[in-house]
Amino acid sequence: MILEVFTPTVYKEGIGRVTSPPFDMITREMEHDLKQNPYNIVNLKECKDPEGARVLFKKWMDLGVLNQLSGQGYVVLKQVFKEENVTRERYGVIAIINMKDPENSLIPHEEVIPELVREREKLIERMEYQTEPVFVVSDRPGLNETLKGVMKEHDCDRTYEEPEGVINSICIITDQKKIEHIENAIKGSLGIIADGHHRTKAMIDLSRKYEGLVPFFNHLFVYVTSLSSDSIFISQVHRIIGYDSDLIDRIRERFQLVETQEVEQEQVPVLVLDGKRYLMKLRNGKGYEDNLKEIDSLIRMKKGKKDILYTYVKEEAEKEIKNHREKIAFLMPPWNKEEFINIVKHGRVLPAKSTYFYPKIPSGIAFYGLDAQECHCGLVGGAADS
Repeated sequence: MILEVFTPTVYKEGIGRVTSPPFDMITREMEHDLKQNPYNIVNLKECKDPEGARVLFKKWMDLGVLNQLSGQGYVVLKQVFKEENVTRERYGVIAIINMKDPENSLIPHEEVIPELVREREKLIERMEYQTEPVFVVSDRPGLNETLKGVMKEHDCDRTYEEPEGVINSICIITDQKKIEHIENAIKGSLGIIADGHHRTKAMIDLSRKYEGLVPFFNHLFVYVTSLSSDSIFISQVHRIIGYDSDLIDRIRERFQLVETQEVEQEQVPVLVLDGKRYLMKLRNGKGYEDNLKEIDSLIRMKKGKKDILYTYVKEEAEKEIKNHREKIAFLMPPWNKEEFINIVKHGRVLPAKSTYFYPKIPSGIAFYGLDAQECHCGLVGGAADS
């Protein structure tokens, strides 16, 4: 990868009150609390269409709630959190990469859902902003230490704690020597998309649409951290879907179901059906990848498959099927990081919503927009309205 500096747009003040967890992590209760602040980033989620989001974002800019900085640089993020009672530190850098450069060909590991790609494409095109960086993991093992060294030397004046207990410290790096140090630490490394496959595909499509006439659409907004760090984790993603007798018949054809009481230590999926739990042992195939693809294939065959719910929180899945007896759940076992790396390095692509990398990057840390000095000569607005 080859990183490039950008002109960050940031909240002017009160960073802890205006950011939010990524939208796919927000519970109804959390969303209600966050929306008490009219400038919290979660309010963009409530906009019914891209135009509404554009108007609201522009309003925040006009009011001075958001401020586009005058200089270019990088945003370095330090996250401190506990995992299994061990305190961890993770460092990452928010930047942009030119998708036209072959060295920036990010490796995907999940399929995309076309409807979701189109939604993100329309939003980015109309807003002329990328509001959340794509989460990218680098194969460069020393990246964590490099960024830690940069932050030690820099005065980071933005620190706040998320509701989940993650402490975020934010540094805006504009010193040229530090910028070069960061770029050299990442240059030549491979980048794997951890989260943001739909946004990445949307930007690729927009880049083709504008054929290089608007440089903004050639650049992807990214957050990059090290995959080898002991402070990055990959969680499973559970699936909940409405009951269907044909679906159950197909499950029994492809899996051997063994009723069980204990599921915590299992390394195979668990089906929750009618209040009972069954180990799912695939009749033809083995391994996490085969299980996941077979389950996804079964779900795609189901009528009314749009009612599917994805969650990485086992307790949320348990609550959903307890409150809705007409639903069934596929509880997936934890991911092994080495198994995931092996899948990616062999170029295999998993179904959508297969992994959950954490901790996530809070929404609202920084934004990347079409620079006021960048001439788009009416191209964007006209194309977006067509």
